[in-house]
Amino acid sequence: MKKKWFELALGIPRCKKLFLIMRLTLFLVLGIVINSMASGFAQNTKLNLNLENKQIREILNEIENQSEYTFMYDNQKVDVERRVTIRVNTTSIEKTLSQIFRDEQIDFRIIDRHVMIYPKEGNGVVQQQVKISGTIVDMAGQPLPGVTVLIKGTNLGTVSDFNGEYTIADVPVEGILVFSFVGMKTQEVQVGRQSVINISMSEDAIGLDEVVAIGYGTQKKINLTGAIATMSSDDLNKRVITSPESMLQGKLPGLQVIQNSGEPGNNSNSLQIRGLGTFDGAGKNPLVLIDGIPGDMSSINPNNIETVTLLKDAASASIYGSRAANGVILITTKQGTKGQLSVEYGFNLGNYSPTVLPDLVTNSADYMELYNEAMEHTGGRPVPYTDEEISAYRNATDRDKYPNTDWLDLMVNPAWVQNHFLRMSGGTDKTVYSVSMGLNDEPGVMKPFYYKKYNTQFNITSSLDDRITFGANIGMNYDITDRTPGGGTDQYAVILSQGPTYKPKLPNGDYVKNAFLDEYENKFQPNPYAIVETTSSNTKGFSMQSSAFVDVKLASLLRWTVKGGININNTKNKTWYSDGVKTYHYNRGEYAELLAYGKAGLSISQFNDIQPVLYSHLTFDKDFGSHNVKALVGYQQESYKYETLGGFREGFFNSSAQELDAGSSNGQTVNGTSEEWAILSYFGRLNYNYKEKYLFEVNGRYDGSSRFSQDNRWGFFPSMSAAWRVSEESFLEDVQSLSNLKVRASYGVLGNQDIGYYPYQDILSIIKGYPFDGTLVSGAKPTSIVDENMKWETTQIYDIGFDLSLFDSRFNFTFDWFNKFTYDILRRKQVGGFYGLQGPVINGGEMRNTGYEFDVSYTDNIDEFVYGLSFNLQRYKNEVEKFGEREISGNTVIEEGKPWRTWYMYEWVGIFQSPEDVENSATHPNQPKPGDIKFRDVDNNGVIDQNDRVYIDGAFPKFSYSFNLNASWKNFDFNAQFFGVEGRKLYLNEQGMDPFYKGTPPAKKWLTDRWTPENPTNEMPAIYAGFYHRAIEGSYSSYYLHNADFLRLKNLQVGYTLPQRLVSKLKLKNVRVYYSGDNILTFSELDGVDPERVSNSGKYAAYPQNKVHSLGVNVKF
Repeated sequence: MKKKWFELALGIPRCKKLFLIMRLTLFLVLGIVINSMASGFAQNTKLNLNLENKQIREILNEIENQSEYTFMYDNQKVDVERRVTIRVNTTSIEKTLSQIFRDEQIDFRIIDRHVMIYPKEGNGVVQQQVKISGTIVDMAGQPLPGVTVLIKGTNLGTVSDFNGEYTIADVPVEGILVFSFVGMKTQEVQVGRQSVINISMSEDAIGLDEVVAIGYGTQKKINLTGAIATMSSDDLNKRVITSPESMLQGKLPGLQVIQNSGEPGNNSNSLQIRGLGTFDGAGKNPLVLIDGIPGDMSSINPNNIETVTLLKDAASASIYGSRAANGVILITTKQGTKGQLSVEYGFNLGNYSPTVLPDLVTNSADYMELYNEAMEHTGGRPVPYTDEEISAYRNATDRDKYPNTDWLDLMVNPAWVQNHFLRMSGGTDKTVYSVSMGLNDEPGVMKPFYYKKYNTQFNITSSLDDRITFGANIGMNYDITDRTPGGGTDQYAVILSQGPTYKPKLPNGDYVKNAFLDEYENKFQPNPYAIVETTSSNTKGFSMQSSAFVDVKLASLLRWTVKGGININNTKNKTWYSDGVKTYHYNRGEYAELLAYGKAGLSISQFNDIQPVLYSHLTFDKDFGSHNVKALVGYQQESYKYETLGGFREGFFNSSAQELDAGSSNGQTVNGTSEEWAILSYFGRLNYNYKEKYLFEVNGRYDGSSRFSQDNRWGFFPSMSAAWRVSEESFLEDVQSLSNLKVRASYGVLGNQDIGYYPYQDILSIIKGYPFDGTLVSGAKPTSIVDENMKWETTQIYDIGFDLSLFDSRFNFTFDWFNKFTYDILRRKQVGGFYGLQGPVINGGEMRNTGYEFDVSYTDNIDEFVYGLSFNLQRYKNEVEKFGEREISGNTVIEEGKPWRTWYMYEWVGIFQSPEDVENSATHPNQPKPGDIKFRDVDNNGVIDQNDRVYIDGAFPKFSYSFNLNASWKNFDFNAQFFGVEGRKLYLNEQGMDPFYKGTPPAKKWLTDRWTPENPTNEMPAIYAGFYHRAIEGSYSSYYLHNADFLRLKNLQVGYTLPQRLVSKLKLKNVRVYYSGDNILTFSELDGVDPERVSNSGKYAAYPQNKVHSLGVNVKF
């Protein structure tokens, strides 16, 4: 049944050959790169010219064609129309220019690849000139290399070096310097008698000449026809956080990022682009590409990210075909820049604490009285505490024996987290490099949770000549994670379940189970201290993502690119389960055993996966007067293999001997699995534009996947889009305030193959120890029915949008409306329970998401005060259009015409106030009493049953939004980001919500706000014992449904860049210190739980999210 890896009837070379090719390519690239670094550009460039009676302008153009030099001059002062004859062979640039201007009073200066040509001093042309120098920085005070500095009206100028510094001589005092840089607003400064001019450049939001990443290439932003959002490293650096996913939250319209947990090393962030696009069975995550290679976003150090591009519609994403149904995120990492070695170091020390914790009853006497009251109301069991026992706690002087234990205070405490980052970069005209290292040391706010991660990134690019470029990117990570065997959320639930009537340990070190044997519910939960100190779960992981590429200019119009990459992940987990740890009921003098999380012993598991990728494409680019045509055709192959191996033993003689060999072979288990898939693709793109005014694009991809049968293996995914830059029309040329107006429209088809590895094949499960003919034998049984006719899941997306910029691009507005329709959704067919097997995977569903998103921003400055404001919002509606018979699962329903998993439950309408109220209301099967919640009798038949459930909105938010404020003044900078969600509801129950659920203390509001005969409220029921009170806990009702709207100050950062005169004295280039805060302010109606979570499981308990206050410094050497 299993095929050899990567053959899979696709005609793809075997993996071994691919690895050999990639290794040889990588060694070849590195060899050429190292060789090319031995010499600089200026020493290697030799010119060959044989030109007769040519204008100097033509000769300079020919030199530019033969080399990478560019010339700057003022054609009013340098006669470039003069004709000369020149014949040189393998001659340097200096000697060549000296020969060209040998009869003229002309001089020149060479700065890197730039040549300035100007009249010699003393010839009466230049008068009252000065020399200007300075430093150019961005709004955050970071140096900007590569900024062009020109004397206005001339071609004379220079560019800033890696440190943002520049020097330009012979500038007329009446002259004006023009500072320009891609993505930044151009600035002009009158020279006068100044000798030092420092510049702080602000972003040009529209960035008309900005080049952005697209599928398999780049494109000018003005020529985009699809729905794309981008972020630069400057935007990312405004937050200090170790998770790249979290840094994107609220920054890119159309992308929803929800943090599910604050557990260290738990990469459970949820990413969705334009809503939920498919059912539970199929993959929902967007495709993430790191430097063109599929990867895991969490593996990247945010400090290494240069840009992030979000491909939202089919026009921009269909080049990735079957992998792009849920959108695409393109990440590029920082490359080196030409210049001397530059070193930057960053350090951040942060204090992490929970954003919110429940305020529980920690006074033992109050807890005991409420517990008795709850058990009396619930009935069926005796009250656990006598009046004498309660009095002993109420009046105690010996708090060791009669404590008021606050378990949250004991087990959840602030943690100090530190991050270090070091980057070295530089290069010559031929080769640039970047090497970085990072360390994230993150203890959790709950013991024993701990995460440490080391990472390194090495990027190098080298040009053999002006035709051939090689490069390699290598990233590696090593991380260590410590946690409890059950994980963070489970441990948090155990902590919540502890009553205040006992401490974790006795003075002799014995663990305490509970104070009284009759604290019945608490017997289900072990002592969390015992879990921390006698069990462990340690995971060590290594991952590497490497790639190498070759780019060849075959002709002036044609380029060929080949890139190969490989992802490797190796993970090993060692989990130790405590063996017979004794715990004590100290008020009854009895011991009990604690076997936390199952069978005692040692479990070791290993997980390995490998994912090689190889692609190649040709790019054609040609201007025909005012017409431009660009085409791309390519090929890609990719495979993936995942293997697991695990073993378990018990009977260890000593808890310190935690190796499998030290355990007994009796009862041991061994297991192992492997899974694999492969995909082969052909793709293409055609772009046409006329005067960058009328823009058209067509994309297509043809994918073949091993996950489908031979007859349905291939799928074609096309798209088309068009845009009209209305602002370029003549009828708008007099509208001076209009910088850009572009209208866009697109349509395309995407696919989804993510529904398991072999859904069309019969899968057999091995049976061990099956009784047959008086003996135990091994055998196999089928696990599900199969449908060989299953095919690609398909998504169609329509998008209409426009981009508007006003007032020299200070004001920018982008709007998109979309209709995203997914059909032939891959899912399990519904079959009757009597069948005995799972239903087959079929194409059996349809879902639609419609919505809109917009982003508006404004930037400006008042002298040295630069400020910016931005706001974005996304709203969408989800609807299941085809599903089959409706499915009710707990408190949700899947039904045609409704959003996916719509809330479906009884509607809470108040509290029963008296026996007569109960008698005169609809009959409830769980026999409520006064103080219990009352449900609405929807069909008015006098009975509360399944027909009284109602649909309730809130499974998806109505909209989410974010607004940002940033400003800088002199050396100070400020940034604040707010993020919010409106119209979402969360279902929360069990520990933290239901009082005394498995012993959990109730929230303090139950002391004063609960229903009693003396307090006949309709806001809160009578207190009850959550695990047993079926009238409340046993009913799916809106009592547990909570408004999860929130507005949060997601990040606040204030920084100061030390003055350059002080930094220079310290022999440094740049120093910035800052304060950063995350999640420091939240507005929400939720009580005791963070509203920013995606799980609808109903569990109130979840590992707390973190509030962060940190201080940091960035230094450049």
